[in-house]
Amino acid sequence: MHGSPISDLVPILTAARVELETVSVAGDRRTLCMGPGFFTSYRRNLIRSDEILVSLILPWTCEEQHFVALKQARRRDDDIAIVNIAVNVIFEHQSHKIKYLDLAFGGMAPTVVTAPISSERARGKEWDSDLVEIVSDALANELPLDPGAPGGMILYRRSLTLSLFFKAFLAISRDLKRDIAPDEISGADNFCTLPPKSTQTFEKIPDKQEPWNPIRRPHVHASAFKQATGGLCFWTVFYQSSEFFFHISKRNRSAYLDSLSCFCDFVKLWNLGC
Repeated sequence: MHGSPISDLVPILTAARVELETVSVAGDRRTLCMGPGFFTSYRRNLIRSDEILVSLILPWTCEEQHFVALKQARRRDDDIAIVNIAVNVIFEHQSHKIKYLDLAFGGMAPTVVTAPISSERARGKEWDSDLVEIVSDALANELPLDPGAPGGMILYRRSLTLSLFFKAFLAISRDLKRDIAPDEISGADNFCTLPPKSTQTFEKIPDKQEPWNPIRRPHVHASAFKQATGGLCFWTVFYQSSEFFFHISKRNRSAYLDSLSCFCDFVKLWNLGC
């Protein structure tokens, strides 16, 4: 529950107004809404130090509801967000008029923030291109960044709040089968992650190379398959018949080893042809 302002999940939970059930050391239970006002400062929230999180209560969705979450990062996979957004919108029954809109942003403040002013201006509006102008103007004023804000890239991050909302607008418009300009349709698409491929090459072994020489002879080590498939347990079994190399160095030129347990052989640098 550290509540990082660039978390991938926290903006989603905030826009969804998820309820958190906590219990204190004394056994007192209470329920908090993870919405506006939940985060008080950087990685601080309304949960007290004597409380722990017991459960998350996810609100029921409805037929007129659409939810989109987007993230901009430097890499496509396994990277922290520069700015991310979660858009939760509910329409009036059998219409495209906004009944409820909640926007949550990460990367724009010391905490994940909402945009209540922008949401309120969008209430009752039709889901069309005019809405983009209304919300964009409101967001530009509601989510400013100080020139000295941590993380830098001030203008870029401010522009991301607008472009990510526009991308979410296009995605929801496509779900609603609303008319989208031909040159903007691709903006609703997400990246398609292709299956990873790899190639392993081997150097040809010279005919004169001795059979005992391991150079250019790739051997699968004991943990290779488990490492490649995610099933590796990080502990090592040393078999009695196995031998291992260890580098030995000394700080004092006159120092010497009196004894060394399990010693098999000593190999000097020039023995290796170096």
